[in-house]
Amino acid sequence: NQPSDIQLAVANVLLRSQQNLSTNLLLSKWNMFNPKVHDVVEAGFLARIDRLKSLVKAIESDKVKPAWISRNTQNRLLKYPDTVISEEAKILFKGLGGEDREKIVRDYNVSTTMSGDPAKGKVLFKSVCSVCHRLEGVGVNFAPDLHALSNQTKINLLTMILDPNNTISAGYEGYTIETTDGGTFAGIIQSENASSLILKSPGGVQTISKNNIKSMSPMPVSIMPEGVEASINKDDMANLLGYLKTLK
Repeated sequence: NQPSDIQLAVANVLLRSQQNLSTNLLLSKWNMFNPKVHDVVEAGFLARIDRLKSLVKAIESDKVKPAWISRNTQNRLLKYPDTVISEEAKILFKGLGGEDREKIVRDYNVSTTMSGDPAKGKVLFKSVCSVCHRLEGVGVNFAPDLHALSNQTKINLLTMILDPNNTISAGYEGYTIETTDGGTFAGIIQSENASSLILKSPGGVQTISKNNIKSMSPMPVSIMPEGVEASINKDDMANLLGYLKTLK
């Protein structure tokens, strides 16, 4: 229930400590960190092999749920240079989604070699993407601004669309919050103060009292769902990529 700056300062002090007690304290509070603290703590654990092994052990013993680990950190653990850790990560994070995404991206690569029709892509954006994204006065201002991504290559854009869990944009990590009265809320933490936080979702915003929070943990997957290929064929994808590349 302390302000974010105080929580962050305490987390940094604990991360600088070499004592096991500090590590255990951080592990015991894993599902209560706000986004800023969570990012700092995960980075701190990744920076020290002894702490990283403690985290893996805590996940194995179910003291820390696999779903409480951010997707970006999951990806780093799956590719960790120490094969003992990377192989264990494959077991711990199995079933959290995304196993077949690379194959689907490869299958759709042909869309990046086609010119596409931006006008048709704009129509497709309105019907498929505007529920979360907003462009040229159309859609909901919830997900990242796509104007900032127009300089990306088509293959990078394709990967973002078909494999949204590959890399989650900073500031758009989803959180699940359980409240003491039995409620469950999911969205992006937009802001917070000493007494409450504001959770943003495509449907609007929700103000939640910190005194009413039972647990708060990052979603193991992106808020952007997988499976968009079910409604977008390869020609459609070429048109959508063509439209996104016209943005300024």
